[in-house]
Amino acid sequence: KETQIPGKYRYALTLIQSGERPNDFKGSLKFQVKLSQNGQSKLIPLVNKNSHRSFPVEFKFLHRLEESFIVPPDTSVENIQVQVFKEGSSKAILTETVPPAL
Repeated sequence: KETQIPGKYRYALTLIQSGERPNDFKGSLKFQVKLSQNGQSKLIPLVNKNSHRSFPVEFKFLHRLEESFIVPPDTSVENIQVQVFKEGSSKAILTETVPPAL
């Protein structure tokens, strides 16, 4: 969702594990943003506070992540994609792509 600051977008994600007694989930998230500028689209990976493309996660029932990113002027966000990876695996167990909220 675009914030009141032009070009700054905020995103929030909640991961939930169901089941009576789930094991701790250890893994990581990766985000990509599809941008449109001057009629051209491109995918840009988002990085965490340590400039890594991987966002480590560890939780039992619930994990919430809230971050923001800035895009260049005259650029619009077409969608954002998140991939969820289990620790030690290079294959995503979940991939979800969503358009920006208005």
